[in-house]
Amino acid sequence: MEFYFSDKGCEVYFSQPDYSFFALINWIVSSGMRPEVEDVPVLMQHIQSRLSINEAARTSVLSKSSLHAWSTIPNLRFDVQRGKHLKLVDVDRTLIRYHRDNIPIETFDLMIDIANQESTSHAEKWIRLVGTKACLKEFYLSMALWCPLFTLPDEILSGENLTKIRVSASIPFG
Repeated sequence: MEFYFSDKGCEVYFSQPDYSFFALINWIVSSGMRPEVEDVPVLMQHIQSRLSINEAARTSVLSKSSLHAWSTIPNLRFDVQRGKHLKLVDVDRTLIRYHRDNIPIETFDLMIDIANQESTSHAEKWIRLVGTKACLKEFYLSMALWCPLFTLPDEILSGENLTKIRVSASIPFG
């Protein structure tokens, strides 16, 4: 990680894929800076969005502002494939909260098994909801098609700030 400070604030650049939030905290403390993370909620969110989900979640115990930053992160990544712990209802709750509280979504990354009508309708509903967000810049969809029921909603193409779309599908055997 590289840090640049100026009178306008702090910029963090991650130079390798191992983004350790705790290395950042140690660096702040050892540099003599005030370690009150509450002073930099935007920086917290910026850092958390670059951490693995497990590391980002661990930061939420540091303070109320880090919990708030964690719960409003603008980059959402959901993996609801077979064998994963995340369930359709978990994604529903998160997206409903983001929509209700008008929390911006800049990146939406969904990995899902389309196995039946239920998973199909959830995925289509989520894409419609995210597609209406003006702040959406990147959309990634990776599907395992266990049944041919899925139609990509047109709403995803209406994003005025959308710069990246990647859709991939595989047909599992067995």
